[in-house]
Amino acid sequence: MSDRLMTVSDGKSTGDGMQLAWKVGAQHYQMGAIQYGGGAIYDKIQPPFVHMASQIAAAATQEAILWVNERGERFVNEDVNDNMCHAGNAILTQSKVFSIFDQAAVDHLVNVGLYKEVGNSPISPDKFDGLQSELDQDLKQHAKYLVKADTIEELAAKVNLPKLGETIAQYQKLVAAGSDTDFGKQTKYLTGVSTGSFYAVELGVGMACALGGLRVDGHNEVLNNYGYPVPGLYAAGNDAAGMLVGDTYAVTLPGSTAGYAAFSGRNAVLHVVGEH
Repeated sequence: MSDRLMTVSDGKSTGDGMQLAWKVGAQHYQMGAIQYGGGAIYDKIQPPFVHMASQIAAAATQEAILWVNERGERFVNEDVNDNMCHAGNAILTQSKVFSIFDQAAVDHLVNVGLYKEVGNSPISPDKFDGLQSELDQDLKQHAKYLVKADTIEELAAKVNLPKLGETIAQYQKLVAAGSDTDFGKQTKYLTGVSTGSFYAVELGVGMACALGGLRVDGHNEVLNNYGYPVPGLYAAGNDAAGMLVGDTYAVTLPGSTAGYAAFSGRNAVLHVVGEH
């Protein structure tokens, strides 16, 4: 499953600070934990951060529309996207995941407005007025993660989703009844999949950051395997990842790690000045 985890940073955060610290004796601290960023476009050609602000990505991951797995079966209440960790965990339970929507959904998002307020995305407009043009452009460029078809049967064949037709037939019954008795999605998010064209967007899991990596003390000095400072080495911001949780970061406050970045840098400098 690890090949479906994608870094959704700005593309510049490549772990150089941690690598340098480890080379001079810093402890490998609590490695292995990750913070999921929810669903993201699974593009095997371009880096994930390219799609962070795209309206296709927001529509496919944030609008609580139909998600299916590699067999074309529904597997979760798509409203799970409100919690990025829950969304990431749900997607990782399946071998593949596709967001499925029709032309009526595209037209609604472009001309009327969103079905659901965007939460875990860099963009949050009232409408996805650029969605159709993004779809057309990516299809013209033969983007591997995006498939379009005139019928559900054609879409199922193109993406190799053998149970997609059966799944959508059942989903349409739930839409008509106004009650998701299968997974419990709120009625207002039961949007149909019946009006061609039909689209499939493959999803992976965006990885917001690593937790752990370096261990620092109260002066932001980097510690070695024995718990002693590596002489002259300090870490600040997210490189001091052992300090990223608890009161230094709240997932409900985007950008709140900036506060720790500012404090930790100042804290380290004050200690350097005090020593010298």
